[in-house]
Amino acid sequence: MIPSPVTEAETRAIPEDIARTDLHKLDYQDISISAEALSIVRAAGRALIERHMHGESARFTPARALAMFLDRIYFNQRTGELLLCADVPAPGICLPIPKGHWGLRRMSREQ
Repeated sequence: MIPSPVTEAETRAIPEDIARTDLHKLDYQDISISAEALSIVRAAGRALIERHMHGESARFTPARALAMFLDRIYFNQRTGELLLCADVPAPGICLPIPKGHWGLRRMSREQ
């Protein structure tokens, strides 16, 4: 897995106090997060669905909440945090995952 460079268009949701040069885009298939982080991501997804997608909360599932944060994932080289940025109309919705709560998945030799 090689992190790809981040373009300015991709980072509109990222808080302005984070240097774009410190960010590296990752694929969701390359990471794993702790159970605690997963719980927070699901709760945040539920809140976003309720706030920004009126009428959709009845179709809420934990998998759907998680999926909202899987398209734009960034590694912050300076802090070691992972940023999961939601794909919703509201700007600036990124969840920081502390470095102790995420890691890169190990790839098997068969892949």
